[in-house]
Amino acid sequence: FAVVAGVAGARMGNDVILILGCAKLIADAIAMGLGDYLSEKAEIEFVKSELGREEWEFDNNIDGEKKEMIEIYTGKGMSPQDATELIEIMSQYKKIFLDTMMVEELGLQTPDPDASPLKQGIVMFFAFIFFGAIPLIGYAFGSLIDDDDILFEISIGLTAFTLIVLGFIKGHLTSQGKIKTALEMLINGGLAAAASYGLGWGIQTLVTDY
Repeated sequence: FAVVAGVAGARMGNDVILILGCAKLIADAIAMGLGDYLSEKAEIEFVKSELGREEWEFDNNIDGEKKEMIEIYTGKGMSPQDATELIEIMSQYKKIFLDTMMVEELGLQTPDPDASPLKQGIVMFFAFIFFGAIPLIGYAFGSLIDDDDILFEISIGLTAFTLIVLGFIKGHLTSQGKIKTALEMLINGGLAAAASYGLGWGIQTLVTDY
């Protein structure tokens, strides 16, 4: 919406808004989807590498691994005897031992075998396209409404509604106040749009004056 606001502030016309908006939407969606894919892929590869190292140590130096785990649990307040008994039992179950050690020693969760960085990147791409296209909906039917101000007001309304809905969803997922998170997203988006509109208007004014 920042692009829409900036171009609208500069009074550059609906065609320019639609072209720049779509171009930025596609570019940003590709960047977000690809970035999400690469970061998730790198994280999974790193965790798998650490898991492989821990598995090698389990197979070749089990006593050392047990000692490390006992030290971790005694450091948490467990008695040496209880910690030793717990680790002795746990060491009989390789996967449980490795998963627990990954969390306790390295602070890493064993990756889900069904996790797909590519799928996550694709979902991010289309989600960004879906929500990012909302401010452009009115301009896509600009030929039916020959009034720049009305189209901009429609875009504002659709964007504000979307931000409020996303705020409510965020509040629900994070167990925060839904109204609070909705207002935060609306204010944040409003400030960004206002700044973009003001910048577009200011540059257009300077160019026109000179």
